[in-house]
Amino acid sequence: ANDSQGKPAWCPLTPYGTSAGTLRCELDKFGELKGLIAGTTSIVGLPGTSAACFGSLARSVDVAQNGLGADRIRTSAIFPPSRSTVDGVCAGYANDVTDAFLIHCGEGTSASMRNELNTLRTLPTIDDCLLSPRTTITHGTAFFPEDFALLASAGVNLTWSPRSNFFLYGQTTDIVSARDAGVSISIAPDWSLGGSQNMLDELAFAAALDDDEFGDAFSDLDFFEMATSNAALALDLSERMGTLEAEKLADIAVFARVPGQDPYTTVVQAKPNTVRLVMVGGVVLYGDMQLTAAAPQAPGCETIDICGVDKFLCVATTSTANKLNQTYADIRGILEDAFAVVDAVRPDVDGQPFVAPTPLVRCPG
Repeated sequence: ANDSQGKPAWCPLTPYGTSAGTLRCELDKFGELKGLIAGTTSIVGLPGTSAACFGSLARSVDVAQNGLGADRIRTSAIFPPSRSTVDGVCAGYANDVTDAFLIHCGEGTSASMRNELNTLRTLPTIDDCLLSPRTTITHGTAFFPEDFALLASAGVNLTWSPRSNFFLYGQTTDIVSARDAGVSISIAPDWSLGGSQNMLDELAFAAALDDDEFGDAFSDLDFFEMATSNAALALDLSERMGTLEAEKLADIAVFARVPGQDPYTTVVQAKPNTVRLVMVGGVVLYGDMQLTAAAPQAPGCETIDICGVDKFLCVATTSTANKLNQTYADIRGILEDAFAVVDAVRPDVDGQPFVAPTPLVRCPG
């Protein structure tokens, strides 16, 4: 989509190789929707340069128009980042203009991957300035118990993405040691290609992994908190979101009750078709058809089949600026057309299309 990160060499051969042809809005909104229908109300999408169309669905917290008044979150999906980048983060900490820094670190299983923690400590001009409660490490699959003890002593947070870890490395973070050391752990999908498609997929994978590999070391309440209050803590947004309390943002997901089941188990075992209602900032955007009256009446919502259950989905707004009036049908149609163009430009692999439209949700079977 002509973004600054990961743009393939054949991109200029398509209409999307120019700024006029960019699909950044459609791709970002599709990603927000994948989270929204699974009850996710806030997303860190690492979009690079922001665009005014971002954050109109699930709350994209790492863009300027996040509804929080300012973007005070810094991210780095590559390691190592530049010294100027991390020095800027440390200066932001010192000047209280940066609330959180999220960085991929220790992703792998080798000694060199473990050594990334030492690099993180010494890369800034001021050693250890990133060892802070404002820093959250994503992955840490290469870390040992003593590494987690170091992180805990400094208040550094950890984001766990077990399904992606297993897809790439056949193992995941020593999450029990991280917990035992006192590290605050959040959970989130890493990417759709090799990880979970949404938070509910990731929770289900983590719970099954816990049963099979960790001896049921975590409760469903633990997993629920990883996805909610711990995640808000990692973003320094606990005063705004992460729990249902007065004066906090009305970012709420409602799940179908299972009689006799622990409510946290209900959430951990939920699927997008059992999500009854999702609102962001008090605006209802998705839910069961019988609740449509709670949704915005203008410009209206769409009906969408989610694994055999009809739901309403409110994507378009009344604004014609910044593609905010696009419906889900518009977004999907534009992306499907783009995939066809890309396949015509990029040679296929083994007779199969190089790319294909990603479903909004994967259904069993």
